[in-house]
Amino acid sequence: METTLVKINPVDYGLDEKKATELIGNLPQIKDERKVLEVQYEEIIKLDIELLETQQRARDLRLLIQKNRTQGIMIWHKTTKDFFLRGGQFVDAIKRKEVAVNERMENGLEEIEKYAEIQKKERLEKLQSDRAEKLSKYIEDAHERDLASMDEDVWKAYFSTKKQEYEDRIAAEKKAEEDRKENKRLDKIENARRLEIAPYSDFIKKEALPDIRNMDEKRYQSFLNGFKHRKAEYDTEQERIRKENERIRKEQETERKKVEAERKARDEKQRKEREAFEAKLKKERKERQKAEAEIKAKKEAEEAERKKVEEEKRKAELAPDKEKLLAFAGCLDNIERPVLKSETTRQILSSAIIAIQRITSMIHEETENLK
Repeated sequence: METTLVKINPVDYGLDEKKATELIGNLPQIKDERKVLEVQYEEIIKLDIELLETQQRARDLRLLIQKNRTQGIMIWHKTTKDFFLRGGQFVDAIKRKEVAVNERMENGLEEIEKYAEIQKKERLEKLQSDRAEKLSKYIEDAHERDLASMDEDVWKAYFSTKKQEYEDRIAAEKKAEEDRKENKRLDKIENARRLEIAPYSDFIKKEALPDIRNMDEKRYQSFLNGFKHRKAEYDTEQERIRKENERIRKEQETERKKVEAERKARDEKQRKEREAFEAKLKKERKERQKAEAEIKAKKEAEEAERKKVEEEKRKAELAPDKEKLLAFAGCLDNIERPVLKSETTRQILSSAIIAIQRITSMIHEETENLK
């Protein structure tokens, strides 16, 4: 690993060789100590990095080089820089003291030099403050406006205009508030009157409804009483109609009850007649069913007897035939077998005997199944 070293020229920093040498101080001694360490560094970096001894030597040398940097170069830098820093602070303190003497005299002379200008400025500032204070009663941003530059006649006209605008606005707001209160009062009166005349709405033609909102109380009461009178007449007529309807309803109810009683009596009579007729039909149906059942039972008994007789007759007719079949089977079993010499005829005889045995077996089985 290589590091490029840059040569530092004191001239670049405005210093000559003598002053630069004074600043360097004991740095050469520190650098000489480092040269010995650089020689050891060049040796170690050429050794086998895999060896533990090489690694240990590298650590020891690194700590020595670190000490040269932290306790040599860094301390030299801090000590040297602090010396010049303190010197700079001392020079700054002297500068501030000596400059203050000059500035005190300069400021005093400037006040004399610019006395008229300062007086004018103070007068304009006071004029601005006084006018802004006076105008702030009528506009909110009075202190932000350039008032001191106005001529007196311009200022008076401007102030008068803003004052008048403010007073007009206040008057308008007052008028609006009075109108709002009056409208609220009239709304209350109108709502109350509408509720009061609501029961008589059927007697009021909406297109003929007067302005009850602005009507004086005497005229309104006269207007209201007229509808009360109409409603009273209407209610009286409605009561008469109600009573007449009640009378008619009672008469209709009496007639209805009479018709209902007659209908119930008629229905009751029809119910009893229907029940009697249904009872008669039920009795006849039962008698018919009983007779049909007796006839059916008699027919079933007769049919059973007929079948029994036929069965006995069939069995009687079947018995001799069964005996004959069994006797025939016996004959087949006892048939005399001829004595044969040739093999062919013996095979034929054997097949015939097997066939006869099957026939006799069939006769016995079928005869056994006959009932």
